[in-house]
Amino acid sequence: MRAAIVVLCTLGAPAALAAADEAAPIAHATVAAVLASLRADGTAEFREQRGWTVVASREGAYAVEWFFTPEGHEAHPAVVKRTAHERDGVGFID
Repeated sequence: MRAAIVVLCTLGAPAALAAADEAAPIAHATVAAVLASLRADGTAEFREQRGWTVVASREGAYAVEWFFTPEGHEAHPAVVKRTAHERDGVGFID
């Protein structure tokens, strides 16, 4: 079984996050470890959306959404991390 971690980045990401052409770091070696860490976070909010597990969490001041592929999906197991932030009055999603 293959494992994939997919991270979306946009131009204008702050230096603390990844550059636009690099994947943002996720501090876990596997998709299962990311999910386990989020399940241990008492503030993370879980919901199902068309079979995907969607988790809302925070990393410091940043709102983060995680999207986990459902079983049977060709990319499963995989996760997409989206971090919302603002810079100079403009909203960005990395």
